Amino acid sequence: MWNWEKILFCKISYMNWYKGIDNGEVYKKDIPYSKNAYTMRTGHAGEEYNFKIQNLHGNEACFGFVETKSTNGKEANQIHIENIIGCKDLKDEVMADDVLVVWFAPNPSKKNAISVVGWYKKAVVFREYQSFDNIEYDVNILAWANDCVLLPDGKRRRLEWKIPKSFNFGEAHVRYPKPEDKEYIIRLMNNINNYHGDNWLYRYPDKTKGENNVYIT
Repeated sequence: MWNWEKILFCKISYMNWYKGIDNGEVYKKDIPYSKNAYTMRTGHAGEEYNFKIQNLHGNEACFGFVETKSTNGKEANQIHIENIIGCKDLKDEVMADDVLVVWFAPNPSKKNAISVVGWYKKAVVFREYQSFDNIEYDVNILAWANDCVLLPDGKRRRLEWKIPKSFNFGEAHVRYPKPEDKEYIIRLMNNINNYHGDNWLYRYPDKTKGENNVYIT
């Protein structure tokens, strides 16, 4: 095995802003793009606020959601935090901290293409969904805002952020690193650590410019 920092990969719906689908009169809607049945039926996704800055104990934070699905149709599966590198001793714990969470999403402009849309550094990953008093939805990943990056839409489409065919999520939304991922992850980590471009975490769609993303499938 290799000696890396803790890392977890999460696949979510594609959005431009991840700050809710309707930000009132000032901002236009940001419709999630996904093959997920719930999202396609309702136009909503649990991850639609993943890059909205919110309050946590007086500090700015991001509350992240990734669907863990269900094997029995009733109870949500866990995130098996013990499968994260460096966390094998956490089998009986409720969370893992200091995790790099990389968010991936299907590219609406290219069939079957999945690319990085952003990341949380130094994140807390919870085994089960959590509720917070000031948040209206359940979450399972948490990070301080200054450790979060949302790539601009145009940058996500560049080659360095696309996943190789060998790096396959399948039907899962959560993926744990495997030994065969080593070459790709080294390249990905280099891209993340050397990224100094725009961060859309601090940007909202401007209605006056007609910024919107409604995807037709």
